[in-house]
Formats: sequence, C-alpha cells, structure tokens
Amino acid sequence: MEENKKGDEKMKNKIKKFLSFFTALVIALGVMIPGASSVHAASTLNVAQYTKTSGVVKGVKGSNAGTYEGKWDAKIPMGKVMAGIESEMKQAADSGYYPHGKDGKYKIAYVEYKVTFPEGVTIDSTKISTANSTSMFNKAAFTHTISGQVVTFKFPLRDENWAGIYKHYKDDGGATSDKTIDISIPYTVKANSLNEAKALESKNVTAKGDFETHASGTLYSFTKKVYNTDVSTKPLAPDFSKSDVFVKSTEQDISQKGNLDGDLLVNGNTQHDKVYEANKNDSLTMTGLLNVSPIKKQLKELEDKYPSSGVATDIKVENVNTSFTAKMTLPEEMKFADGYIVELAGANGKFKITEQKVTGKTITVTLTVADNIKTFKEVKEAVYGVENDLKVNVKGVKFDTDKAKANTNYTINGMVSGKFTAKATNILTGNVINFDYIWEGVQLAGGEDSTDPTTKDIKLTLKYVETAENTFEATQKLLGDILVGDNTEHDKVYEVEKGTKVAFTGSLDVSPVKKQMKDIEEQFKKTNTDPSTIKISDYSSTFTATLTLPEEMDFEGNPQVSLLNDNGKYKIVSSNVSGKTIKVVMTVNKEVKSFAELKDAVNGMEDKLNVVVNGARFNNKALENTNYTVKGTMTGELKAKARETATGNVINFKLNWYAEQLPEGADAINPTSKDITFTLKYIAKKPPVNPTNPTTPGNKKPNNKLPRTGAGTSIALYTVLVGISGALVVGLKKRKNEN
Repeated sequence: MEENKKGDEKMKNKIKKFLSFFTALVIALGVMIPGASSVHAASTLNVAQYTKTSGVVKGVKGSNAGTYEGKWDAKIPMGKVMAGIESEMKQAADSGYYPHGKDGKYKIAYVEYKVTFPEGVTIDSTKISTANSTSMFNKAAFTHTISGQVVTFKFPLRDENWAGIYKHYKDDGGATSDKTIDISIPYTVKANSLNEAKALESKNVTAKGDFETHASGTLYSFTKKVYNTDVSTKPLAPDFSKSDVFVKSTEQDISQKGNLDGDLLVNGNTQHDKVYEANKNDSLTMTGLLNVSPIKKQLKELEDKYPSSGVATDIKVENVNTSFTAKMTLPEEMKFADGYIVELAGANGKFKITEQKVTGKTITVTLTVADNIKTFKEVKEAVYGVENDLKVNVKGVKFDTDKAKANTNYTINGMVSGKFTAKATNILTGNVINFDYIWEGVQLAGGEDSTDPTTKDIKLTLKYVETAENTFEATQKLLGDILVGDNTEHDKVYEVEKGTKVAFTGSLDVSPVKKQMKDIEEQFKKTNTDPSTIKISDYSSTFTATLTLPEEMDFEGNPQVSLLNDNGKYKIVSSNVSGKTIKVVMTVNKEVKSFAELKDAVNGMEDKLNVVVNGARFNNKALENTNYTVKGTMTGELKAKARETATGNVINFKLNWYAEQLPEGADAINPTSKDITFTLKYIAKKPPVNPTNPTTPGNKKPNNKLPRTGAGTSIALYTVLVGISGALVVGLKKRKNEN
C-alpha cells in the first residue's frame, strides 16, 4: 500500500503543474460539477471465443422425458485478452499509477463477468468452479454470486501498482501467454416432449463483462476507464432433440365425409303421419333438427388414434374451423314475419349462432363453437356437451294470405351441412393428425314427409284449413261468503274480545262449475265429438280479490294469506296491503291446454274453495259493542281459445265475472243485500257472575247502532275454468241450433 501512495505522490506533482490551468478553465466555462466523472472509450476485450457449452442427455429411451445435463465453460488466456490494452498498462506502469477499481479508490481493480441462463434452467450453484494460472490475478480473491438466472464473477488483479501488474503480465508471456482463468458452471434443463427439446435447442446462454480502472485516487472520478468484453452467445442444449429419449413425431391426414340425420318440424310436429293442418293466420315455429350423436362417436374414434387413453388434455388443437349451416326454404305462398326470431336449442351453451339472414324465401343460419378451442379436451367438452338433437327454431313463419289457398298443400324444404377441420398435435409425442370432416344432412327415419315418405330430402308439408271461428263474451256470477272460522254471521253479529286477531275466510261455491263441466261433456257426446280432441290455447287469466276493513280495524303488516280446498289446482300469485285494503291476485296453478286439463282443474277442487286472510284487529278508534262491517267483491277476466281438432272450429272466449252474497250466509243486519259482507263488534271481557247481584234483564238496552263499513272488494276465489265451461256450453248449443 505504501508503494501505491508513492505512485500517487508522483501523480500529484504532475497534476499540480496543470491544476491551476484546469481550474481557471473550468471557472471560465462556468461549469463546476462536483463528483463528475469521465468515461474514456477503450478497446474491447475479446473473451467470447474462449467460452463454450456442452452436455449429455439423460432419460429412458422413447419416454419423451429427458434431462440435459450441461456445462458452460470458459478457459480464458488473460495475457492474450489483456494484450489489447498493453500500451495503456505500460503507460500506467511507467507513470507509477495504482489500478483503482470500480468499488472505490485504493480498492484494486477487477474483471467482472456475468453469465446469463434462460428461464427454466437450473444452475447447480454447489458445483460452480474457478481456477487461475496467471500471475496478474489474485485467485484467493475470486468470488461469484447468483441472482435469478445470472452468475456474476469478480476476478481482482494482484493488489500492486501497475508496474508490478505489468511485470507479471510480461512474466506470464505477454500477448502470447497461455496462462488462463478457468470457469465452469454446471446446469440442467428438462423437456417432456420432442417439441420442448427442440424449443430448448433454440435458446442460448449469454455472457459479457468489463474491466474498470481509475488512474488516480485523488481524481478518482476524472480518471475512469472501462474496457468491455465482447458478448458470448452459446447454445443452451445443443442436439437435445436428437437423443433417442424423444420419439420422432409423425403426421397423417384424416379426411371423411358422412351423413347426419335431420328433420323439419312445425310446432313440434314431424308431419310424418299426415299433412300438418294450421289456421290461416297462425304464426308457426319451424324447427330444423340435426342428430349429432354420430359426431360424438367419430370424436371418440379420433381420440383412439393416439396410443394411450386419457391424453385429451395433452392434445393441442389449432387451425380450428368448425361450423354447421342450416337452410330452410319456404314456398312462394308462405313468408317470414317481420319480427321473426331464431333460437338455438339443445346446445347448452357449447355452440352459438354466428349468422342468420333471409334471402328471398330462404333463411340461412350458421352455428359455430361458442368458445375458442385450444385443446382436444375442449373439443370433447363442446361436442359431448350438446344434446343428441341440436335444434334451430325459427319463430314467425306464416302463410301469405294474399297467395295461399285453403286446404292446399305447401312444402318447406330443409338442408343442413357441417364441417370440422383442425390440426391436432400430441404435445408429448409431437404426433400430428390433420383431420377434415364434412357432413351432409339426410331425412331422419320416422320423420319423413307423409306426402313423400321414401325421399332422403329433408322437407315438411302443411296447409291451412278453413274453420268456423266464433267469439263468445259473457259475464257470470258465483255465490260467495265471508266467514270467521265456521261462523257466517248469518244469525247475529259476530262478537270478539278487543285485541283478538281475526282471520277472515273468503268462500266460493264452485259446485255449479262442476255441473257445467259435466253438461259440456254430455253436449260433446251428443254431437259425436270426443272431448279429448278439444284443445285450449292462448289462455290467460287475471283474478283480483280485495278485502277492506272499516277505519276502526287494522291489518298486522302484510297478513298471512292461504288457499284451502283447492287441492293444488290454484295458486295465489300476490297479496299486498294498501291502507285498509288487502289485494290478492290468483290464477290457475297449471296452464290449461286441453279439455282434459280443464276437466281436471274443475273436478279436482272441492265444492267450497276458501281463501284465509289472517291478521286483522280492532284499533283504538273502535267503540265497544258497536257494529263494524267488512265488505268485499271479486272481479276477473279470462281469455282462451277452444279448438276442435277434427273440424278446426274455434271459439274465442272473453269472460268477465263477479261474486254475489251466498243467501245462506247473508249478513245478519242486511240479509237481503247482494253485497258480500260480514259484521262484527268487540265486547269487554265478561266479568264473573255475582250471584248476590243478578243482572236485571229489563235494564239492558238494545244496540240499534248502524254498522260502520269500508269500501272494498271480497276474497272470493274464482277459477279461469268457470268462464270456459259456461262459454263452451253456449257455443255448443248455438252450433246445435245452427245445424
């Protein structure tokens, strides 16, 4: 270190001579930058030619699972490398300089060299080694560190002035020296397929370094020189894929054409037994059906082309092009409605409609897989995920009433085709199958057009028939009542104690409806009409019943509402309280589509249908022993179409109804009223009878106060079937008279 300081003293004397000039120059330029540094361009140190990679492949033959055990090695003749800066070293030696390093003044300079490996490479840090046969470098001070995929080496010079370093350089043989610094870095990398091995072959290990020195400790920042090495690029795993561990891939093409069964349906009818009959103004739903179960079978056969089962997740699929095209062509006498709708059924979200268009009388619908397909497993999930029958429904097909004629056959033609092309690669073996499937649709057996049962063409024939269509509107009534428990309040005003919660029951006598149903059935039999052929369609109903309390009573929140004696044939769809009135909306529990369902709905209930509203009490406005009346009504509307299948005759119903007071349950204080009412009062709790002070009957005054009532409507449940039953009777009688 003393020798280092002497070198610096000589340097200081020389610098002192021009320091005043340098300072004056800096002041004149107006630039004073403490700590500023100067990096001088320097020669490149050629190291890359002395580096290499090598290794061996370990693994079982044909297993497609190999490990490349490699080494990155360098054997660097430092005399030859440093010869590029020999003149600078000699000048520094002659000037008595010390090689200050990048870590700070009076800290010896070193060569820093970094080797970088690709991601996924395992570096064996325990077996990294270095060696040194030069006199210039201090082997005892060699170090290396690992950060991520980078190994950094530091090779310090011997801690001497440049004069000593230069002497060692010459002693080693100078520019012709064979004295070396040796580096060895073991590493491993794994591949589980031929393609992975090929991919690793294309990756490289890179290395580069630098040598930084400063001529002066005093002017450390101003005397910096950096000499960079060239960049070494060596293959990570040369010839990895050529090992017999990896099976060489094969490639084959599979092309196949086949048929898929298809059919056309109208409103769910295949028209196999007879020409489908519709009404002139019907809006029809046409269904194009395709049976895709053969595709599932073909897909299984494709998977079996691979040598082992259960590898669907290891098969990559690319260049996928899959689609189905369905076409339906109408005759000139039919058309698509302006608001036609196309829907896909049976796809379960695995396929989607990507295009639909109408050109003239033809609609074309294109289907593709809903999700992006990348693996064979995803192909299987898409195909196996759909139902065997894939359906395209076109809603809104109509007869062109300006062109079509009644009782005339019209044929709709269908066509379906499909294709599925893709490249399937087994990522374990590299084997490739290019497959190309094409399908054409043919008529499904059992769904053939009844007018042409032997053809393979997909088609359907239909017509519209002239029918007698009548409209019937009527308003009808049933008898109802309001009760508390079993008490109709017919004989006297109902009494409760103040604070008692009252449950009101709205009761409706539906036995006349059952009689009407029986009469209708008898009428059908007299006209040789099978009641089972009567179809009910376009059904809708709304029933609204309300119960209104007087001002002196309140509901507890939203009272509990329950339906009794309906035997599951009816349901309450809503109940809401507004002020003193509760509003209950009811309808038939099951949609009515046929006379059989109509009959079941009517006969399935009991004669008395009850709705219970539980949760009314007297409030503080009520007076003891004073009559208060609850009043109600019930209204509803029903629309339905009854059609006789054999003749096509239609009756359109539009019915309104209301309920009147059942005479046997009439209000005790107003027994002749048609309004459905119930009068009650509250009385104080009766005290125990005192035998020594009997009550004198003559002293009791009668209560002649009129009841206080609230405007409202009754809970009297009614059924949609009442209207239909009555209307059918009228319609059939009218028809009989006309005949």
